[in-house]
Amino acid sequence: MFDDFKNYDFTAEKKAKLVTPYFPAQWIYLDVPNTKWKAEGEYKLTLRIPEDHPFLEALDTLTENAVEHCKIGLKPVELKKQAGIVTWSCYAKELDAETGDETGFCLMGLKTNATAKNKKTGKVIDLQPKLFDARGRRINPSRIKIGNGTVVSCNISPLAYRAAGLGKTGVTFYLNAVQIKKLVEFGGGSADQFGFGACADEDAYEYDPESFENPTPGEEVPEDQEF
Repeated sequence: MFDDFKNYDFTAEKKAKLVTPYFPAQWIYLDVPNTKWKAEGEYKLTLRIPEDHPFLEALDTLTENAVEHCKIGLKPVELKKQAGIVTWSCYAKELDAETGDETGFCLMGLKTNATAKNKKTGKVIDLQPKLFDARGRRINPSRIKIGNGTVVSCNISPLAYRAAGLGKTGVTFYLNAVQIKKLVEFGGGSADQFGFGACADEDAYEYDPESFENPTPGEEVPEDQEF
């Protein structure tokens, strides 16, 4: 199970993209980038994964492989220093905000820079993750407000790293695209919660989600694009 994660080839010239299982997400920034930590902004979300889910074991194997990949080409003196570098997990135990107790879930953060500059042309490219509904249709991110608890699957690109200055090594992920299986709208609520019932009038307005226009496709980033 999850062999594509466990056997990921960090040495491949053309890096494969991986797809996560469906999990609830939180702290979601897909319509506009979050600029708290970077001026140019980041698109991001966090997956909430049950701590007994087998996907976590696959992530552990992927992380171990990333660490070994980062040792390739190191000089003997650098390998000795490797012993003092900590393997950094790509997920963390979720703790209850009030009690500090473990909740039984783990949190996995995924993000990508809002823009990147092509090394050859100098052109700035928009890296906003593509968004799809459960049927595989493109969604305009500005048309919906995605709230915590929305169930998603993510297309991601792993990147092995070794940050000797920070004393850690492991794997991080770039967020390429997101598919929504179940939408929880930010600031939403059911009609019942607001005291509204169904109107029986034949000419009453009825919302048709199919009437939303598909977004105008933006510039696609070539697979071999260099940044």
